[in-house]
Amino acid sequence: MTRLRRLRHLLQRDRHERELDDELQFHLEMKQRKLEARGLDRAAAAVTARRSLGNLPLTRDRARDVWARRRGSTRESPAFGARERRRGRGRGESGENAN
Repeated sequence: MTRLRRLRHLLQRDRHERELDDELQFHLEMKQRKLEARGLDRAAAAVTARRSLGNLPLTRDRARDVWARRRGSTRESPAFGARERRRGRGRGESGENAN
């Protein structure tokens, strides 16, 4: 059973990493398109978009930390974890509406 759990964890981790990379790439492309629509050339828009999103490795690390906290809280108290997930749907980390 332990080996099966480890395998499942590795597969899920890889899936989460791919989803995170896809999400960050999506936001980067959207920002670049908006900048191009404002008149910036493609290269300048790409550089500006990357700078506006900040440090991508740090962003990935923070997302992993959030996943780890959620996973831990769900294991400690399934009811608490379920409430947190319901509350967090469509909201930022602070719990306020994200716009």
